[in-house]
Amino acid sequence: MSPNYFIDAPPPTHSLGTRRLVGLCCLRSVAGFAGITSLNVSFQAMHLADAFALTLGVMTLATILLARVWMGRSERLSLRQLAGGVIGVTGIVLGTQPEALFGGTPPRATAVATATCAALFFSVFNVLSRVLGRATSGGGGGGVAATPSMLVSYYMVTIEVGSLSI
Repeated sequence: MSPNYFIDAPPPTHSLGTRRLVGLCCLRSVAGFAGITSLNVSFQAMHLADAFALTLGVMTLATILLARVWMGRSERLSLRQLAGGVIGVTGIVLGTQPEALFGGTPPRATAVATATCAALFFSVFNVLSRVLGRATSGGGGGGVAATPSMLVSYYMVTIEVGSLSI
């Protein structure tokens, strides 16, 4: 044992990881579960096409903005990538053809709010996946490392516990 063992030792962990890792994984899992639940509730309140178009469109834009705020300048977005995002959102709208945009009745405000909440939860899930993924690949996540199996296991446990509580 070297004389600097206690000075150079990594932060204390338990079998689930560091406290920061556990917190980020739990937050990611809860956001994903809340997104799935909100999306399913919005399916009950509005047409499927309207819910998908609204959720996927808002999720795309919110993920770009949230990644820019949360990850700062380390996450670059070129004009080509931004154009791809606009084309993707346009494709979502043209593919799903929501009734609200193509001559039908607009959905209720509560249904729109539920679908928007689902999109925001999914955005948090996506950005946290990126943050934890960058840390795993050595991209500077503040020493946090999460394996894919850890991310999946946290998510599955959250889904099980959440499903039992509903």
